[in-house]
Amino acid sequence: MSNILAWANLASLAASSFLFTIYYGKSVSPAQLEKSIGEDAYPLCARYRMISSVFMCIAAVNYLLYPLFPLPLPLPKTFPWGWKVSVLIAAAIAIPSGYLMYRGIRDAGEETLRPRKEHCMYGGIYKKIRHPQAVGEFPFWWVLAFLVNSPFLALVSIVYVPVWYYMCRAEEKDLLIRYGDSYAEYMERTGFWWPRGFSRFLQAVGGQFAIGFVVSGVQTASILEHHHAISVSPQKLLVPLLVGVPFNTGGYTVRFAFENLVRPLEPWFGHRTSTVLSNIELYLLLLALQVVILAIVIAIRRRRAKTFKDPLILAIVALLLINGLANINWPWWGT
Repeated sequence: MSNILAWANLASLAASSFLFTIYYGKSVSPAQLEKSIGEDAYPLCARYRMISSVFMCIAAVNYLLYPLFPLPLPLPKTFPWGWKVSVLIAAAIAIPSGYLMYRGIRDAGEETLRPRKEHCMYGGIYKKIRHPQAVGEFPFWWVLAFLVNSPFLALVSIVYVPVWYYMCRAEEKDLLIRYGDSYAEYMERTGFWWPRGFSRFLQAVGGQFAIGFVVSGVQTASILEHHHAISVSPQKLLVPLLVGVPFNTGGYTVRFAFENLVRPLEPWFGHRTSTVLSNIELYLLLLALQVVILAIVIAIRRRRAKTFKDPLILAIVALLLINGLANINWPWWGT
């Protein structure tokens, strides 16, 4: 019976996600719709947006129900760290995302829920980025995933990135019809999801975690080959790929810093075992420092070179890959 409810919850999540995507896409096209039905298009699109919001709430409820009805998958049901750490991660995502969403809603006014033909182009935060509500909204799927401590939902949340991208592009297509050249010029001087300069920094951050994902794949293959000699159950063989990305992104350098700082910093972090999962806060702090410093260097270099094919950037990428591969035999899961 529990398996039936688990699959029913997943089916509800998939259906509600599909429907809120469809209805939101319809809600952001009043100018296009006006060509066929006239000014009734705007109140109709407002209704579409309300319907989309209802289905989005249903999907959020499905997330919250998932721990009660987990799917019988060969994945760990929870992250390897404690629930309190997951709550901290959720808060770290929710605070900046919530601020962006609040600013977007405030500066867009009633257009957030009710598109109107006479509405002028936005000001405020929209002078920096074109879709602050979207970039503040879709990370909340990860907030919910971490609040319920579910690796599966954290993976599912990736699906919503292209969903929000599609919805933003659909909205821009209609805004070009509504505002014409004024909106086209606005697109040229503002960023899509991030301010134009900040996007280089985010690309550099994402590139580092992409390297970590590649190294996690190598680590997983190594464990699959030798797992009989390692004290990890077959059910957990996928953990390095799913959860190991931050540990392989940090590579040998963050591991070295962690192993040499964990004992001296006991007065601040408390006495625990020296494994990384029991001191995850320290490890994540060290990882963040490395990722941010390298991202700043790459972003500044790319601004000057105008390309990622710069010799210094390519050298950093190569060193990051070597740094990660030098660390694949580190049993960060605590064995």
